Amino acid sequence: MKLIRNRLQTPDGKILESVHRHDHVSHRDDNGKLYFLDGGLDYARCSAHGDEVYMQEWSDDPNPCKTEVQLWFDLMKECD
Repeated sequence: MKLIRNRLQTPDGKILESVHRHDHVSHRDDNGKLYFLDGGLDYARCSAHGDEVYMQEWSDDPNPCKTEVQLWFDLMKECD
């Protein structure tokens, strides 16, 4: 089993995604709490307030190809 997408959603709807090792991303939520995610596809290190939604996807998920295509699409949108 291999991690293929490392994401976390905060209570205000912000989605954090770490895409490579030591890629530390953070967001101060509307509730004032700081949320973070780190590790890319090598490890998952994240905040644990209890109100975040973990959205990690693994190679044994039902349709990993869909995930890889969506990640590429998301990256292309950021370049526009």
